[in-house]
This record gives sequence, C-alpha cells and structure tokens, in this order.
Amino acid sequence: MSIYDELLKFQIIPDAYENWTQYRNAVADYLLANTRPHTSVGVFGAGRCNDIDLRRFAEHFSSVTLIDADEAAMKFALRQYHLSDHPGFSLKISEFTGITPDDYRAFADELSSLLNVRGIHTDIHVLADYAVFKLDKLYQKSENFTPDFGSGSFDYSVAFGVHSQINNMAAWIWSAFASNLKADDPAVAKRIIRANKYLIPKLNTAILRATKEAAFFGCELAKTGSSDSIQGACQCIHDLKSRNRITGQAITYWPFDTAQNLIYQMLIQEVDCR
Repeated sequence: MSIYDELLKFQIIPDAYENWTQYRNAVADYLLANTRPHTSVGVFGAGRCNDIDLRRFAEHFSSVTLIDADEAAMKFALRQYHLSDHPGFSLKISEFTGITPDDYRAFADELSSLLNVRGIHTDIHVLADYAVFKLDKLYQKSENFTPDFGSGSFDYSVAFGVHSQINNMAAWIWSAFASNLKADDPAVAKRIIRANKYLIPKLNTAILRATKEAAFFGCELAKTGSSDSIQGACQCIHDLKSRNRITGQAITYWPFDTAQNLIYQMLIQEVDCR
C-alpha cells in the first residue's frame, strides 16, 4: 500500500463529532445569526461536516450544497445527520487545486522508490532535491487549473478549515519520509508554501464569484503550544484582507484533537460579495 493511502487514514479524527460539539455550535450560532433564512449556501471542503451542523443548516437554509473532492465523506455527513433523503441537500464533487489523489499517490511512490535504493542511509538533501523536482511537475497542473463553482451559485458560502488542508498532503508525505530518516530539508516546505501563494487566491476568487451576498471563511490563526503560522490558513487570512471587503470578524476555538491537546484559535472572516 502506498504511503499516501496510509496517511489518508490519519485524516479521520476519532470522536471528532462528539468532541467538536461546542465548536460546531459556536460556528452555527455565528453563521445563522449573520445570514438570512430561506436562502442557499455552499459548504466548501465539506468532508464529514463534523464542524458544520447540517441539522441546523437544514432548518435555516432552503438549499445546502456540500462541495468536496471526497464524495464518500459527504455522503457519510448526510447519514450522520440523518439527512440523506432531505430534498434541500445536494452534493458537488470538485477538485480545488487540480491535483488528484493519483497524483499524490504517484509522488509518494516515487519518493519510496528512491528511498528503497539506500534505505536509512539516503541523503536527505538528495531526497529533498528529488521531491522538489517532482513537486514542480505536480504544481504545473495546479498553475494551469482554475476552480470554477459558477457565478452567483449561492446566496452564502462557508469555508472552514479548508485552506490549511487543500495543499497539505504533499507536506504530510514529505514529513513521513523525513521522519523515517530522522532529518529534514527546508527546500520542500518552501516549495509547498510558494504554491500556496497562488492556490489560495485562486480558490478564494472562485468562492467569492460563486457567492451573491456574503462568504464566511474560518482559518486557523494559531495553535496551542506553537508560535508557527498555519500555512494555507495564513495565506487565506492575508489574501482576504487585501481585498478590502471584510465586513465582520470573530474568534472561536476549535478542539481539533483532544487526545493531543491540539486546539486551534479560529478567525472567522465575513466577506461582502454584493
């Protein structure tokens, strides 16, 4: 099995639905207080919706569209909230970067092939150079890809915890190899950050274009025990500020992984799309 497929298993946080109840309620309270009832909403990067209360959305919005590359996760979300047959819900399967699971799987397998030649004696810098070379090829796809969710498709849009995730798989894959070798090379992280600088604005532009009234972005501002910025989230926060259309902000806390005491301070930014 590819390292990529192994890493996918860790994307499911045990007991997330139960542990995120307070956060989920805080997010819903804010969103429902700042949107008109009987309108439509697009939920970007919906996944399993452990952070978005679809039951409350069903009571407030007349139409809810879940948007994600993972159809199975979205269907799980509807089952979890007992909404599989609700006529107000629809699913849209969509890539946000143009890079597919097969692309990441191939990237991981190519690094594995090189690592298998010398094992733990592999020079981390040689491996990093190869990883950057392969990432250059991979990101050529994203440079030529523009996400499109239509124009004025929804009255409101919601994107929480999305921007830190859309380009994190390459970092996860690299981290697995670096951990195995007990070494690191910053060149790979720098290449990933460079890609975020155009991936994030392109995604934001597409989301705002698809929204008639207001879009709500939830980004990790900080995390417990670390002063490091969260890549993707950081770029999103700055990109939205540069557009000069923010009409509201709020702070809440996301207990992302209680087992590891990992808590994110979340910044909610409301952007006017009218």
